[in-house]
Amino acid sequence: MCRPAFGVVCKALWPFKTAEELAARVGCSVRAAAYEISGERDPSAQSLMVVMSEITPKR
Repeated sequence: MCRPAFGVVCKALWPFKTAEELAARVGCSVRAAAYEISGERDPSAQSLMVVMSEITPKR
């Protein structure tokens, strides 16, 4: 079984209630966030920006 890279990164950032955390940060529904994490949908631009801002080192 292949796991989508976006979902793996999200699970690493937020190991508990991953979909809820992503949804709160993006402003989407928990269901939409869960679909993106599972790979059923491509991640939205907003979701990608949230994840990229979390993994980018702060100055």
